[in-house]
Amino acid sequence: FKTSVGSMDQASEGVWARTDEMALSAKFGEAIDGPQSTTNGAIKIAIMSEPAPDNSEMTSVRSTEGEVKELMGLFDAPAFARRGRDMEWSLNRTLTTCKNQRLEMLDMVHCRLRMWANGVTGPDDWQLAFTQPIEFLWTVSEAPDPIWKAKVQPSRKVAISLAKSLTQSVDRFNQRWSKWLSQLQLDTLNKQIDHYNKYYLLEKECIVGSSRLAARLYKPTPRVDEEWLLTQFPVLVVPEMIVF
Repeated sequence: FKTSVGSMDQASEGVWARTDEMALSAKFGEAIDGPQSTTNGAIKIAIMSEPAPDNSEMTSVRSTEGEVKELMGLFDAPAFARRGRDMEWSLNRTLTTCKNQRLEMLDMVHCRLRMWANGVTGPDDWQLAFTQPIEFLWTVSEAPDPIWKAKVQPSRKVAISLAKSLTQSVDRFNQRWSKWLSQLQLDTLNKQIDHYNKYYLLEKECIVGSSRLAARLYKPTPRVDEEWLLTQFPVLVVPEMIVF
């Protein structure tokens, strides 16, 4: 009987020990897990309660920005500025075309100048065939600087032959260049120039509100013709040769 009672007491102690252990575990678990769970819950609630971005507001901002850019694209420079810009662009295009065409036609002249430089010893050899120095030809024809290659002065016969080829080439260029300029169509450009001279001040005065301010720094543009173009892109002076 004593043995049975002792066994029961041991069993009871084991049950109470396990019960206390579970209680402590539950208590410590509540102490540890409880505040963390509460914090996580609070964070979740805060996140869920935070208002979501207003998509309609963002769309409205984008729409307004697009409308502003569209309105800006509808406006250009004032009429007087566009007129002056267009006229200047057409004039510059014409001048560039003339310059390029002239350089192309001068190619044979450049070739003859190189032949002359290859055949003589220096710039002073012009006296063998010409009545005056010909150094100006390199400048007016926009040719590369000469490279004098001959070590010995050529005979007069050779110099005369080179000079004749050069002068003939210069003369042919002058004829071709004058003919090309005479056939150049300038009606459209001159019409733009006429409209610029006629309407520029009026259109500018409508913007600035003062005729005095509108006329400030204004200069009328002259019409373009063959004679004026020849002053910008002249023919070449044919050097005079010695007559025997």
